Amino acid sequence: MASKRRDRLKVLAELPADELRNEVQKLELALFHAKLRHKGGFLRDTASLWRMRKEMARMKTVMSIAEAKGGAQ
Repeated sequence: MASKRRDRLKVLAELPADELRNEVQKLELALFHAKLRHKGGFLRDTASLWRMRKEMARMKTVMSIAEAKGGAQ
């Protein structure tokens, strides 16, 4: 299971900054809509909220690491 996460982090780290920002924005919008469905009682897979938040945190972590490396050079 850890290797899947590591593989996903490698894929995210290889994305350009603009594309990564776009992916975060898409995920934020999807999370917003999922929260609305959850509040309305229409979301069956409530674990998807957790997964989206975790994925967004991974993306933002990769972005901050890339910014820190870019700023140090």
